[in-house]
Amino acid sequence: MDTNDSKNSDTGKGKSVKRPTFISCAKGINEKNFIGKQIIHLIILVGTQVLLAQRVDFLTLEPVSETWEVGDPTFLHTSRRGAREELNLDIPLGSIKFSGFRFKAISPKGNHIRGATFFVKLAGSAELSAIKPNPAEISDYILTDIDSAMKLLETNGHPEAVDGFRATLLAFNDQRLN
Repeated sequence: MDTNDSKNSDTGKGKSVKRPTFISCAKGINEKNFIGKQIIHLIILVGTQVLLAQRVDFLTLEPVSETWEVGDPTFLHTSRRGAREELNLDIPLGSIKFSGFRFKAISPKGNHIRGATFFVKLAGSAELSAIKPNPAEISDYILTDIDSAMKLLETNGHPEAVDGFRATLLAFNDQRLN
């Protein structure tokens, strides 16, 4: 099991952000006795660009993130709800795909979390015009190329988001990243 100490990161706006401790990631993690939150990340690909949201609570850049709730029949539903609640984006359930990536981590607030990463490929500007970030959760969002998104996630995101992003690109492109 790999572990990294929590790190502080400068967001570029003069505020320091506590990053989570990364515990492990693998397909098929044994989760029977897990107590904690279940977090779903949704990577949104638009052509050759990636949408990243800046979270109000941690000032991090990351994919859409949502906590699974008892009323969500599946993690796909949680992903869809996250896009709707955070960005006002209504995504058809059938277009959301699982990347194969699962993770366990300690959140910046010290909570045990586990989760999974999903992705969706949007057609383009029609869906983007509907985006209206929920100011209670998202301060802003950006569309950027894949390489820039990876660098931004590595410096201003959570480790599990970085690894989930890599897994998504592998699932989407079926090729290895260095």
